[in-house]
Amino acid sequence: MSCLGAFLIVCLFILRLIPEAMTLLLASGTGRSKGGRHVKTYSFFLLLLLTGGVNFLVYFLLHRRLLLTWDMFDTIVRIARLDFVYQNVPYFIKSILICTIFALAFGMVLRRMLQKAGRRTLGMYRKSALFLLTGTAVLAAVICYGIRCFGDKKLLINEVCSKNETVVLKPYGEACDYVELYNDGWLPHFIWGLYLSDDADDLKKYAVPLHILYPQEYQVVALNDDAPFHVSEEGEVLYLSDEDGKILDQVECIALKGDQAYSRIKDGSEVFEIRTCTPGKSNLKSDPVLLPPAFSHKSGFYSEAFELVLSAGEGTQIFYTLDGSAPTRESGLYTEPILIGDASLKENVWSMRKDVSAGFLPENVEESGYRTPAYPVDKCTVIRAISVDEEGNESLIASGTYFVDYQHKEGYQGMNVVSLMTDPESLFGYDKGIYVTGKVYEDTKAAIPDQWFADYWFWWEANYTQAGEEWEREACLQFFDNKGELILTKNAGIRIQGGANRGKLPKSLNLYARDTYDGSSRFEADFFGSSYQPQRMTLFAGGDDSQIKLRDCLAANACGKRHFATMDFAPYVLFLNGEYWGCYWLTEKYDKEYFEYHYHIDGDDLLLMKNGRYGFGAIEKEDMELYEEMRSAVIDADLSVEENYQRVCEILDIDSFLDYYAAEIYIGRSGDWPSGNFALWRTRETGEGTYSDGRWRFLLFDVNGYSMESWLTEEDTYQNVIRQDPLFASLMENPKCREQFAATILDMAENEFLPERINAFLADFEVLMEAPLRKEHQRFYGDSEQNRLDFEGEIQEVRAFFEGRYEYITNYFQSEGGSADE
Repeated sequence: MSCLGAFLIVCLFILRLIPEAMTLLLASGTGRSKGGRHVKTYSFFLLLLLTGGVNFLVYFLLHRRLLLTWDMFDTIVRIARLDFVYQNVPYFIKSILICTIFALAFGMVLRRMLQKAGRRTLGMYRKSALFLLTGTAVLAAVICYGIRCFGDKKLLINEVCSKNETVVLKPYGEACDYVELYNDGWLPHFIWGLYLSDDADDLKKYAVPLHILYPQEYQVVALNDDAPFHVSEEGEVLYLSDEDGKILDQVECIALKGDQAYSRIKDGSEVFEIRTCTPGKSNLKSDPVLLPPAFSHKSGFYSEAFELVLSAGEGTQIFYTLDGSAPTRESGLYTEPILIGDASLKENVWSMRKDVSAGFLPENVEESGYRTPAYPVDKCTVIRAISVDEEGNESLIASGTYFVDYQHKEGYQGMNVVSLMTDPESLFGYDKGIYVTGKVYEDTKAAIPDQWFADYWFWWEANYTQAGEEWEREACLQFFDNKGELILTKNAGIRIQGGANRGKLPKSLNLYARDTYDGSSRFEADFFGSSYQPQRMTLFAGGDDSQIKLRDCLAANACGKRHFATMDFAPYVLFLNGEYWGCYWLTEKYDKEYFEYHYHIDGDDLLLMKNGRYGFGAIEKEDMELYEEMRSAVIDADLSVEENYQRVCEILDIDSFLDYYAAEIYIGRSGDWPSGNFALWRTRETGEGTYSDGRWRFLLFDVNGYSMESWLTEEDTYQNVIRQDPLFASLMENPKCREQFAATILDMAENEFLPERINAFLADFEVLMEAPLRKEHQRFYGDSEQNRLDFEGEIQEVRAFFEGRYEYITNYFQSEGGSADE
């Protein structure tokens, strides 16, 4: 506030004390004179009149910040709205009464004292009045300042529930998310012109309903379907502000589970914790959610053995497990510190299972090559623990992963690590285990014995070939970076991913963040260096490229700046319930959150088609019609006519089309493309964003089979695609499009797929992945040396392909060979 403004405030505070001074002078007059009582009466009413008027003027000017900018019209409007004093009538009345009582009390006390002292001279009265004026000025200033400043600060966000499942709110009659306000002051608040928001740049998202909130009372604001915003289940900052944009209170709510509230430990306290829901009631009536045990050492990598101490609240017991299973009161009781050392010398358990692939079965028609390890595989210690109080209430599970003496082990340098902990039955149970042949295999084999060997063993029906939410299992995942630091601990769902590769080893896993597991539907970490926090990811084992796990990563890395979607990749080593389980790429998934983040569209407006049959979410009849309309416009029209071609450009992103097909053709895709592994997307509606224009765009994925092989160096993939794909063939009928395609693929030859650039990528890949992949091959095939030869051979295959392909592509598209008529 400016110096002038401060000076005016001081002057106004002094001005408002004039009635008190007049009262003192009048009250201290000749009490025995005739008409003295009338003087006192007149002085009292004069006090009321002047004090009320000055209070009105001072607070109106202070509250509306009109000290330097006076707007008469605005003033009249606000007076008409009674919007001129702090919380209106309560403050106005209390200000008058407080000033009146103190002024009269001081005057009467002083007069009495002077009467007893026998000092009634006019000079003494004036000195006394001046003394009381000064004292009253200080007292009134403190009172008025406190009323004005502390009143707003006492209106608080007291309790937040972002996932209300069963708590019915009164008087709303429904169970919806809510924010509870609390008046921690000593004045009533007239709730008018206050707002709730989750955006500091848009504080007026939700106008709090009109209400008078008395001291120590609550107002529950229901965030039902009609509310303009809802508290994020992952947690976010909430703001309470007034109509001038002043933030009265803000609370950083954390992720919650169902029917949990983020509450002050007692009403008005500065400390928050997770408690049971008490909307409209004292937080003292809520119960703190029982906290899980605390571990003396954080999850991570240690050079030496140590004792792990578990601790919990007074009056609680701790139960724990060491096999990845969820602890219960039937699990081991913690009584003393647990020695944590290098667990690798312990007996193999999960890695000795042979029911994890049909490739182990004796009736296989071909040799899979799989072996159970004949040596102790690398291991870590996984511990999961709960607290149980005297009433039998159980806390959430605390989980930890500990690697000891890994600085001397090979195959982990430069790699991130993920520890997956889950109930062994979820993976290896006969009925519901998702990683084994199990009951589905036995039932299918019994039902169709004569046809059992008609397909390759990795296609045989088994538990691990089943899909859908029924075959999703809860697990705790702990992610560590390549320096061994813990990135994230996350409860999530896991499913087996892929087609034929579900039957192979190791298997790819889809990971799903859901609020039902831990209150958050995001993986709250920056795994890919882009700040993107996905809802779904995949631990990708390589698919048909499992021996080297190179091709998908290479293509996505090379083409990341082209006009089609690609996924980011991060290298990981997996430990499953404490045992080493191979190498993977942690990748993004093409879901609505991916497109919202990377393309800034409304995810609910996303239409994604894969292989012309289905896409993300529900595919309605109207969606299929949009897809068929696009294909009809491209395939059925004569695109050699420029007008028809321009019409196609309005519904198809030509840059995306040309980039996508050029990349696929360059890397020699054949066999499973373009008849399969083909996807494209658009927004259903046309919006304002660059990518909300309703045009179709393409996605790159699953290039791990039938590509980048030396025998495909001179494959005429261009003509193969024209023969197989009527969409591409039709567009190549247009001379302009055909010429642009040739320019695009030649540009890729000189940039994305330039042999020098590919060789540099392969050199870095060899340094990072050779040792980890050798360790994986030894784990699943039992031959590390053969893996070294296979690895080197695959690297040379890819290098030879790109060196030969460069010459072939440049010659082909710089000649007549690029013609669609060839």
